Amino acid sequence: MHPCFRTWLREIAGVAGKYTEVTHLTPPRLRGHGVLQVRFGSMKAPYALLAALLVSTAAASAPDLSQGFFLNANTVILFLGDSITANGGYIKDLQAALAKKFPGMQAKFVNAGISGEAMPGLLRRVDSVLKVNKPSLVFSSYGMNDGGYNPLSAAKLQSYKDGMVTLQAAVAKAGAPLILMTPTAFDSLTAVPLIVTAPPYSFKKFYANYDSVLTAYGNTVMAFQGPAQVTLDIQNPLRVWAKSKRKTAPTFAWTAEGVHPTPEGHQLMADAIFAALFPPVTGLARAPRQIRQVSPRVRGNYRVNGARAGRP
Repeated sequence: MHPCFRTWLREIAGVAGKYTEVTHLTPPRLRGHGVLQVRFGSMKAPYALLAALLVSTAAASAPDLSQGFFLNANTVILFLGDSITANGGYIKDLQAALAKKFPGMQAKFVNAGISGEAMPGLLRRVDSVLKVNKPSLVFSSYGMNDGGYNPLSAAKLQSYKDGMVTLQAAVAKAGAPLILMTPTAFDSLTAVPLIVTAPPYSFKKFYANYDSVLTAYGNTVMAFQGPAQVTLDIQNPLRVWAKSKRKTAPTFAWTAEGVHPTPEGHQLMADAIFAALFPPVTGLARAPRQIRQVSPRVRGNYRVNGARAGRP
């Protein structure tokens, strides 16, 4: 496990001081039943937030994460996304972690990310991608381009949500489970030279508070429901990690230009995904069934491997 991710696990207890509600909390096994939902407020069980922050699971059949699944040469794990996915860094890091957990792993990893893509672009090609690759499991991460680097638009956010419904139906029709991942975060500190004070906004002409827009997209992913739907947060791990690093290095840059995480950031993303799928923390079942007093929403985080010059 990446040392920065261990730091994140420690730091998350501090963030969790704002944690408030767990509704129908079950141990974070993807084969569990019920829905894992989290809100921030006051918290007595910090490690409950590890699973709650990262994974939300709706009841029904869920992804097979058994040893047999990963050792099967016919297993195809498909990744859909923009340039953050197309870069492939977090996918390779996750593949390495899985190979270590499952020696002799034969599962095939397919990177179908496309630079600059948003949800509408994906929906135009998703049927053909699924037909060609015949996946056993699908990961998807969109949102960075969907917000258009503009202030939050309710219409765009609704279109994004509608797109997830269409994507979910297409993947289900193809016979594969879908894991919806949030977009990554926006690093306004690194992006300072590229932030503009008035529209038009675009890639490298960023809206200053674009991270708040990505928070809304992440919340939409984490709140998404459906048969056997799993949602996964890769947003907050990056935010908390960056905050921790900047305690001692105030100018620490974890992206190239506010959008594309560095290789170290990609490794942290992979660690977060792996920890969500295979929780390292024991005693989660002892987490309180409900902590009242609802406050801000769970955030999600998205990941890109390496620094790219082009759009995500």
